[in-house]
Amino acid sequence: MKKFIILNFLFLFLIGSVISYYGIYVSGDDWSFHISSIGGALMGYSIYVSLKLYFHVYKRMAKESIKN
Repeated sequence: MKKFIILNFLFLFLIGSVISYYGIYVSGDDWSFHISSIGGALMGYSIYVSLKLYFHVYKRMAKESIKN
């Protein structure tokens, strides 16, 4: 399960980084701020989802260890 969480984080974070890079450095029009904002939001979402999955999994594991 840890591998799934790490891969999920890396996948979303890398996509967000590429979108932010495109928005800041490549796009020269008025849309650059919006594109880079979407990339930043995706990077933040990747951190949020990874932490949420991590704590959900380990909270469930703690409950199972108490039952046994």
